[in-house]
Amino acid sequence: MKAKCSLIVVLAGILLLITGCSLIRSGSGPSQTEEPKCVGPTFDLWGTRNVLGPAEPFNAEARRAALGTESTTLDAIAQVAGWQGGWDRIIDVPDNTTAEELNRWAGAAGVCWEGLIVRDVWADESSEGVLLFMEGRKPVQVLWYAGSEKDFRIKRSSPVVNRYDILIPDRGKLEPAE
Repeated sequence: MKAKCSLIVVLAGILLLITGCSLIRSGSGPSQTEEPKCVGPTFDLWGTRNVLGPAEPFNAEARRAALGTESTTLDAIAQVAGWQGGWDRIIDVPDNTTAEELNRWAGAAGVCWEGLIVRDVWADESSEGVLLFMEGRKPVQVLWYAGSEKDFRIKRSSPVVNRYDILIPDRGKLEPAE
């Protein structure tokens, strides 16, 4: 009897591997829908390298600017942080963003986005996600944020902020000028 149970467990494990089922990076709940298979270049939102520069100096300068009183730009923050390289805008990619939305915001139809966060809303209504740095239609680098660590207040309806857009500090957050 013990051998039969062991055989069933092994067969179930093999079946999971063959069908591609995985518990990694999947959300829970009945509303989850599977994205269609993507064919194109892949960009992993969690596996990006520090192409422009390390996150810590950028985040520290963004925090300083958010707590200040003077307006600034993403470019000014990046310069103080010592970042170098090409990029022209950021896109705020909070949890539960779909690949279709991200492609529309990025103008990069055909990019296969890996690592999109799909989960239920937290009780404290906090969010996690990434700030995606883009150059034209090419994703370059991301900065991760969780909850109150996010120094930017960017509207989901207009989640793109250009490199030279004016950012105004307001209650500890930087937000694009209207």
